[in-house]
Amino acid sequence: MRNRQGSILIFALWTLVVLTTFSIYLGFGVRQRMIMVQRLESRHKLYLAASSGIRKAIAMLHAAYEKNDQPLSVVSAKAFLMNNIRDFRSIDLGDVTVDIERKILDKTFDKNEKHYGMIDEASKININFADKRSLVRLLQAVFGWDAEGSEGLAIAIIDWRTPGTTTLKGFFSQEYYKNLRYPYEPKGRDFELVEELLLVEGMRKDIFERLRHFVTVYSDGRVNVNTATFPVLYAIGFTSDVAKDIIEKRIGFDDIEGTADDITFRSTEDFAAAMSVLSMFAENDALFVHELHGSQKITTTSDFYSIQAKGYAVGGKQQNTVRCVYDAAARTIVYWNES
Repeated sequence: MRNRQGSILIFALWTLVVLTTFSIYLGFGVRQRMIMVQRLESRHKLYLAASSGIRKAIAMLHAAYEKNDQPLSVVSAKAFLMNNIRDFRSIDLGDVTVDIERKILDKTFDKNEKHYGMIDEASKININFADKRSLVRLLQAVFGWDAEGSEGLAIAIIDWRTPGTTTLKGFFSQEYYKNLRYPYEPKGRDFELVEELLLVEGMRKDIFERLRHFVTVYSDGRVNVNTATFPVLYAIGFTSDVAKDIIEKRIGFDDIEGTADDITFRSTEDFAAAMSVLSMFAENDALFVHELHGSQKITTTSDFYSIQAKGYAVGGKQQNTVRCVYDAAARTIVYWNES
């Protein structure tokens, strides 16, 4: 009888252990699911917040258009859109904050600087329009390479977008792509995303991460002289001294882009005339500006803007980033990405 009672007791204890273990396991699973659901809800909230930030930036962009007709040719609008801490930093949405931020390389091209505002895509070189000379000069300005070192990558970029077999002398890019571990063909059409450069022969990730600040696929190919950086001005043909002089005079005495003392240009004719007075422009430099204007390589206005909104959970580490490119003329978002 005692043995039977002892067996029943042992069985009961084992049953209790099993049920307790199962309950703990079940409770852990439920808890993990609750945490996952909370994280998904939080991420969705951050996504909605970042998306709202994008919408705010677009609304401000249209406000600048309606006020000035040509937003980036007016100083107040340039500061309003590209360097506006008051409206673009720490937008309060209750338990979430949003930043509209843009990261640009410093003068050494090695360090990112954070600013609050959007990026003018016409301040960059459009890799679907750029000729070999412009790409070579851009690579020289950004990386300090010589002409020979820059030419190979410049040719590879052009070859990627050129339909059919390349006719470039001494260039055998097709063989390179065919002999990769996972082979593919050159696209033979325009770049649709800047990230496609990573597929081009000779492109490395470290090269791309620096170069991406100066290239775009979202413009009509003309460079905005009101916003172009030194490498871009050099790429389209200005000498190093003249490119530096343009930027020095354009940003005013405070050496900061997008502030009240900036000098901006309403037209390329105004640009040529103003720089003749304000800088060391020689007569042939002014003639070169008119040549650039005639060949549709420069402008003073823009339609495409890159906007990045980052939502932060107050008191937490979770964040969500939404990036888009907006065509203000067509009132259309042409690129959207969440991360």
